[in-house]
Amino acid sequence: PNTITCCNLICGCIATYCAFHHAHVLAFLFILGGAFFDFFNGVVVGDATTGEILYGFKENNPDAIASTSKLMTYLIAARYLELGRVHMEDTVVLSEQVGALIDFGYGILPVYTGSEMTFKELLAAMLLPSSNEAALAVAEHVAGTEAEFVRLMNEMAQTLGLETARFYNASGLPVYAQSLAANVQENQMSAADLFRLSTAVLRKYPAVTEFTSQKKMECPSLDLELENSNTLLYNMPECIGLKTGTTDEAGCCLAAAVKTTKDDGEHILVAVILGGNNNIDRFQVPQLLLTWARQQ
Repeated sequence: PNTITCCNLICGCIATYCAFHHAHVLAFLFILGGAFFDFFNGVVVGDATTGEILYGFKENNPDAIASTSKLMTYLIAARYLELGRVHMEDTVVLSEQVGALIDFGYGILPVYTGSEMTFKELLAAMLLPSSNEAALAVAEHVAGTEAEFVRLMNEMAQTLGLETARFYNASGLPVYAQSLAANVQENQMSAADLFRLSTAVLRKYPAVTEFTSQKKMECPSLDLELENSNTLLYNMPECIGLKTGTTDEAGCCLAAAVKTTKDDGEHILVAVILGGNNNIDRFQVPQLLLTWARQQ
């Protein structure tokens, strides 16, 4: 507990300093070096426009990625939208499998087996409040079954060269094997590969930010407002996403993106952290890294 508190205190002090001295943001972090970033399972900041990684720490170590997995779920869904095999206005009837997920306590929406939502609403619910039931419904609507969708996810990971990526479901939830001797399986990849996945989504389907840049979106089918779990949207006006993730194994994760202007035009910067201890880690560290990256 003392170590975690110390890390949070350092992070808070650096954030305060950086509010007035942006040019020296990473000077503090580099002085602290591994002593600061060693608390994380992986850290990366890079330029998604060029594909260049500007800084990384434990960036090639595969680890659980929780709901940041939903970036791959979106990538597959966007591909099928592009092919015309599914449509934003499609009405999706939630299946018994989706209902079972909710019954197990993994849902956040006021829905049940037989509820109806549009495909666009499911994407919004998946990307903003990180609905696991929406991710499953998206997977089933695209591929018929989650198992087939997972095959598509792993196939796409290979196509993108994400060598550390392993997917077991569309949501990022832990998968409990029937054998008690087996370990719990979770979707995983390295911070560097999550940066590459984020870059691929932003390049191929930039319309993702029409969801992820929104603090809130309406969901008419359920007569409710969906709130984005990425609070960096409130702290960095130039933030356009992307995705939070949390499980006990993965810790607090984030893939964050901001727009910035450089001499050769507009760029998108992406910061990834895996394994943060809490929301201070999840949001302040990427903010520091992105602030530094904007000066490069």
